[in-house]
Amino acid sequence: MRGSILGLHITSVRLDFSLYTSPARGIIGLIWSSALIALPGFEKSILPLLKKYHTKALILGTGGASNAVGFVLKKQKIDFYKVSRNPTGNREISYSEISEKLLKEHTIIINSSPLGTFPNIDQKPSIPYQFLTKKHLLFDLIYNPAETAFLMEGKKLGAQIKNGFEMLELQAEESWRIWNK
Repeated sequence: MRGSILGLHITSVRLDFSLYTSPARGIIGLIWSSALIALPGFEKSILPLLKKYHTKALILGTGGASNAVGFVLKKQKIDFYKVSRNPTGNREISYSEISEKLLKEHTIIINSSPLGTFPNIDQKPSIPYQFLTKKHLLFDLIYNPAETAFLMEGKKLGAQIKNGFEMLELQAEESWRIWNK
């Protein structure tokens, strides 16, 4: 088991959010996924990057990781839409609905989809990158490659970028803390 904690991915296990923060217990209660471990990693990784004008976000993807990202954004009072190929909820939109106007308002864009992971490192979410500015923050939960095609597009236009490596390290620390309680 030595060294395997980094690869830990909990699925189909009920976890209590009270292990993360007590206020969350009343909001969400129990969850299904690895969000418990992802929460502090994502939160500690993105908080230092946020500016006063970062008040709205787009979460690309609607899988389990997007729920943890959404929880952190709600906690920080950042309004968001989830972007999906097949939107089903009232806070979900399709990729084709992302316009210049929407990107002007939503200056945080978080890729929680698997697009860009090995071996398909040239893939990236289908958004109108030409409307990104220096005010945008692009955060990719992917950490390998260090600079995904998604992040490279933002960097070309002067956006602030961050990959998921620090989040991974923080998740490992949180996993270690939980499993050694």
